[in-house]
Amino acid sequence: MATIIYARKSTESEDRQVQSLDDQIRILKDLAEKENITVSEVILESKSAKTPGSRPEFQRLIGMINDGKVDGVLTWAINRLNRNLVDGGIIAHLLQSGKIQFIRTPERTYKPEDNVLIMSIENGMATSFIQDLSRNVRRGMAGKCERGWFPGLAPLGYKNNAYTREIDPEPTTYPLIKKGWELLLTGGYSIAEVHRELVAMGLKGAGRVGSTRPIQKSLVYRIYTSRFYTGKFEYDGKLYQGKHQPMISPDEFDLIQAFLSRNLTVRPKKEPLSFSGSLVCGNCGCSVVGERKVKHYKSTGERVEYTYYHCSGAKGCKKQSMSHETLQETLRTIGEKTGLSEEWIGWCKRALHNSRVEEQGAVTASLEELQTEYNRLLERMSRLTELRLDGELSPNEFQNLKQTLKAQITEHESKMRIMGTIEEEVDKYILNKIHATRILFNPHMLPHHVTRSMLRSLGDIHTLTLGKLKISIDPVIQILAGIEPGADSSESLKPRPQNALCPIWYTRCYEARMIARAQLLRVKPSFTCY
Repeated sequence: MATIIYARKSTESEDRQVQSLDDQIRILKDLAEKENITVSEVILESKSAKTPGSRPEFQRLIGMINDGKVDGVLTWAINRLNRNLVDGGIIAHLLQSGKIQFIRTPERTYKPEDNVLIMSIENGMATSFIQDLSRNVRRGMAGKCERGWFPGLAPLGYKNNAYTREIDPEPTTYPLIKKGWELLLTGGYSIAEVHRELVAMGLKGAGRVGSTRPIQKSLVYRIYTSRFYTGKFEYDGKLYQGKHQPMISPDEFDLIQAFLSRNLTVRPKKEPLSFSGSLVCGNCGCSVVGERKVKHYKSTGERVEYTYYHCSGAKGCKKQSMSHETLQETLRTIGEKTGLSEEWIGWCKRALHNSRVEEQGAVTASLEELQTEYNRLLERMSRLTELRLDGELSPNEFQNLKQTLKAQITEHESKMRIMGTIEEEVDKYILNKIHATRILFNPHMLPHHVTRSMLRSLGDIHTLTLGKLKISIDPVIQILAGIEPGADSSESLKPRPQNALCPIWYTRCYEARMIARAQLLRVKPSFTCY
């Protein structure tokens, strides 16, 4: 027969104040020596006892007791053996049935002839402690959520502030993650392309200090599908409004998710082709794929490589091809037809900047009007609280009016946030469209991933139907392409006072902004094919 020392320390919060394993063993060995108890084995375990059957060393101890190999157990406290009713019942039964002769702690000894009520009470207290602690932790987490702070590890781009218990932007990773949102917002970048850009900018691992591995693509996908970056977060099945600094607005987040849900990618190849995944078949809607073929000329020994694009044929469509060179030439022809040029790109950028300066006064006036109404709503909320305190409103009346006012205040906050940033985002959006037109007159000079990004920004859906290419031109580009700089002196861009902008191109810039704003707010535009 033998006596076993059983020492356990949970790795969970409930046991952070309990003696360490080394301390438990030292005290129990001193106790065994003092009372002339021979210890045959020391069993150590670092597991929580709140779930039955989760401790392999404890199960081994129970097996040894059932086999008659153990007659006594030394442990720091009875809750080291059990903290749930199932394990507690097993220990109590083994003690009362005489299979174990004693359980010894530094404070007391439990024997078979003792009243089982004492052990049952201690076991119940240990179980109750776990349950109370779990409820308190959940309540604390829920309270932190209600106060607007995510009760966990901050995602990449943010950091947990150990002093304020809040979540702050992480200076190194925050601007990089935000740059990824801006790229996705253009509608011209896939997750894979954003991942490549982030790696090029030096984003490492999971953003942890000292990490040297480039960020993984799977983590990038999780980041840019997480609502946390809009200022909100989900916890325990509920959505909360956070107080951390958002990177993008909810509307921008929804727009990016719509971009990501588009089926614009193809299975990656060892040598990606410029137009694979950017075109669809006009007959069946399947993706257009690229194919390389090599031809050997026996007479000269020359080896020539040809690249063709055709429907994938997944739905039985005829695979009529267009060569890579013909596709590039077709793009240049479309560029000439629309009258676009490098000069036009530079002119549009200057015109958009000047028109935005001209419209800034109207934007400021709209913001002031929203701010005035927002302040009025806050005053009404304050008066409403005073009426309730004075007893002039019943609890139901107060709650109904408060919910209505709160919804109006939230709506105005959203409008002011959008109004404050929308014009800058509109300019970025339009400039991205303008830069995308470069593909129409120099597609052969661009890397394959840049070509695909520009095609997506150039228009929504481009088709290749039985060897005939159709490119959709975004309405923003169509509007601006209607002005040809230098064609008429009245339309050319010349230095002049801001309040004397040419009405022709000023109107076109205003129309382009209206369309871009609608696209950012997910109003589906129409397209013209050439």
